[in-house]
Amino acid sequence: MRESWQLKLIGFTLPVFCTFALLIALPMPLIKHEVMAQTAPNKPGRKQITIPFEIQQGHIYVDAFVNERGPYRFMVDTGASGDGRADIRLVKELELPTTGTTTNSDGVNTATVPTVEFDSLRVGTFMRRKLEVLARDYNARAATGTKFRMGIIGRDFFSEHLLTIDYVRNEITISKGSLDGSERNTMRYETAFVVPLRVGLFEAVGSLDSGSNLEMHLPMAWAKRLGLQDLKEAGEGRRANTVFKLFSTDSAIPVEIARNKTALQKARFSELVDRINIGGAFLVANRCVMTLDQRNRLVRLRCANK
Repeated sequence: MRESWQLKLIGFTLPVFCTFALLIALPMPLIKHEVMAQTAPNKPGRKQITIPFEIQQGHIYVDAFVNERGPYRFMVDTGASGDGRADIRLVKELELPTTGTTTNSDGVNTATVPTVEFDSLRVGTFMRRKLEVLARDYNARAATGTKFRMGIIGRDFFSEHLLTIDYVRNEITISKGSLDGSERNTMRYETAFVVPLRVGLFEAVGSLDSGSNLEMHLPMAWAKRLGLQDLKEAGEGRRANTVFKLFSTDSAIPVEIARNKTALQKARFSELVDRINIGGAFLVANRCVMTLDQRNRLVRLRCANK
């Protein structure tokens, strides 16, 4: 789920997804937090935290504890900036304090939403304290019979650690350490987590977004570039603040990301998307293992289906 938000601070607005260098340069942090439980360095024999997850419609869910109550069902979303999100049901149940409002963008539209504070958020034995998160109804469009999503864990929750999402073993691993930029299947990025790829014969960039349930979502201009003549309506796509029409093709589209080669079988196109989005359904279908090193802006992607 591609989503970013801005925090109003002393009369001006800063995007939360700005670079770490800018965050460090600020005289005070936008969001106060404290790491309570950390993993040891990623070396042989050293501790790392492994947490199982459930896959539903391309999304991954873990058991999370808020203020040491739970477990609650939280989605892990690499497309969501900030530390996380709280569903309004969770806010009501835990009587979470409101801290203000913020501007939330899904890449197309923006909305003003309230923010609340978690005293703590824990997955496994990994805990962060004093987190300010967005609060809204994340189940308003849930299909009948779908389990409630009580919150979302954003990419910044893991920003000081190495995060591996293993779609083969259905588990995430949190550890210290770093990736080697020269290693095979490893890519460098500037904007999280926008990486180079090849679609058909063309070079491109795309966002690795575990919060999207699509295989790959492309701007409509790519259908023309790829010479596709068989587009047909394929329902609606949804982001945090936007609903839009989707179109599909019966043609298989060759794709290469970090030397992983495959063919898209369920690509989707729309007028509103501004760049390619590589969704959770792609990572599931290709049995990928994705490691994110946010401190060094590196991603390693290894997929079993090459």
